Amino acid sequence: MTELNRKTLFSYIRWVLVTMLVISVFFHFFMLARVKGESMAPGYHDGDRVLVSRFYYDLQAPEYNDLVIIQYTSSNLAAPSLMIKRVVGLPGDHLEFRDGKLYRNEVLVEEPYLLDQDVTFPDRHVIVLEGEVFVMGDNRENSIDSRHFGCIDIQSQIIGKVIWKLF
Repeated sequence: MTELNRKTLFSYIRWVLVTMLVISVFFHFFMLARVKGESMAPGYHDGDRVLVSRFYYDLQAPEYNDLVIIQYTSSNLAAPSLMIKRVVGLPGDHLEFRDGKLYRNEVLVEEPYLLDQDVTFPDRHVIVLEGEVFVMGDNRENSIDSRHFGCIDIQSQIIGKVIWKLF
């Protein structure tokens, strides 16, 4: 093997190793997720791909309207399921569902992102505890969310924040 061929080979190997390192670092901090179902319509549909920051909430707390990937476990499922939902309640919030509308701390929440503004679900009152958030789908009539399984733990059930819709 000539010196030129050896340098070319080592250059190629170095390029492959650097590329693999960059990709592994990227996927350590981020993940790609696929939306399953229509619970987030009209903004997100079945099959849409999103980029998720895995460590976003290690640096700051969730905020209203953040889109998050959560891990949902149910006795009906063989394995935990990942879901995309919108944060509508933060620790300390008093949420009330009245006449199909969401009230946060006695103030009607404007939700222009909803698929249907006329939603029917039972009236109820929820207090979000410290370390938890209340999440809901934008397609309220077709969403399994905190109305069904309760508040979710920020540290153990939120996988990350959706930061970009890819396609």
